[in-house]
Amino acid sequence: MNQSNLNFLNLLKIISACIIAFFLHWNYHFIQFLGINIKSSILSSRIFLFLLRGPIGYMSVELFFIISGFLFAYVYIPRIIKKEYTFDNFIFKKFIRIMPLVVLTSFICYILAFITRINDIKCWSTFCGNNINIISLVYDFLFSGSHVINNNLSLNGPIWYINVLLVCYVLAYGISYIYIHFSNKIIFIFPIVLGIIIFETGWQFPFLTLSTARGYIAFFEGIILYFLINKMDELKKQVKIFLICISLVIIIISFGYIFFHFENYSNFISNTNVFVSNLYIFFDFIIYPPLLYILYNFEWVNNFCNTRFIKYLGKISYGIYLWNFPILGGTYLLIRFLKLEDEYTVKYWFLIWIIMAVLHFILSVLSYNFLEKRFYYRKKSTRK
Repeated sequence: MNQSNLNFLNLLKIISACIIAFFLHWNYHFIQFLGINIKSSILSSRIFLFLLRGPIGYMSVELFFIISGFLFAYVYIPRIIKKEYTFDNFIFKKFIRIMPLVVLTSFICYILAFITRINDIKCWSTFCGNNINIISLVYDFLFSGSHVINNNLSLNGPIWYINVLLVCYVLAYGISYIYIHFSNKIIFIFPIVLGIIIFETGWQFPFLTLSTARGYIAFFEGIILYFLINKMDELKKQVKIFLICISLVIIIISFGYIFFHFENYSNFISNTNVFVSNLYIFFDFIIYPPLLYILYNFEWVNNFCNTRFIKYLGKISYGIYLWNFPILGGTYLLIRFLKLEDEYTVKYWFLIWIIMAVLHFILSVLSYNFLEKRFYYRKKSTRK
């Protein structure tokens, strides 16, 4: 597989992080508590609802999982096969990369949630509706929340993804080790089947929750996609062009169907119905695979992404995702403490959105350069 054809992944990571932070969480967890009447503004347009409360924002997390699985197959499976990575080295590497910012942002969320609780300020349940105690904080610090165990939300809501991702990494390492002895890629399909079974049965057991099901399906689909795209590199150019055209048609029809078929975007996330469960399958198996195949084969896209700027944005996308709740919660508390009228926040909602978006990038750059990067490389050299 040509490494230069993978530059598009950085672009997908930053786009997904921004959609989740600036659209989905902004709308679902923030503006409704500021009194913004979505029906009386530009936000009521179908395209904004599609991004703000609809499938695009919600399913961007699945894209994160797929990218993580894809990169695991590309970077780690060959090294695991060559026994260049022991299990403890692999887990240590992932924890050092992931956990420092998780601890920092979770602690900030804990403080903000505590202030919200003692001042009896109405807030969204995923931010301050959980138990504010040491046990919750320990769960966040050590395991990125408890989603794997009981599907409970964390004080820093978005880190449920990190919690499930770590489990996927451990499971993927174990399956890769088995793959060394059996050399049959079909074993990577088993977690996908398990995830579908969890969706169908509604299981809620440790490591068998709806959240882990989302991770099992998307992460291991990313691994399978890597194997498939790598194999399809051997196809003739004419066949590739045909497959790209078919993939493009599938994506256009799929997005058109979702965009015009589903009307009630406002209740999309809260409805645990067939639509939601089918949407996971729809995006995971119908939309994202052809999307990755198209972008992998579009040379001009990868050339565009082969810049230091795009690569850097890909690196700070993790920070944008994790800083989201501290920024939303902090801004919300500031507005309430300043006792700004709801009419004022409605009038200047776009300015607030711009300021918060800029703040996401500033904090992400700072945390990457002064926390993630330095801590990771320092520990890496110590480990050696």
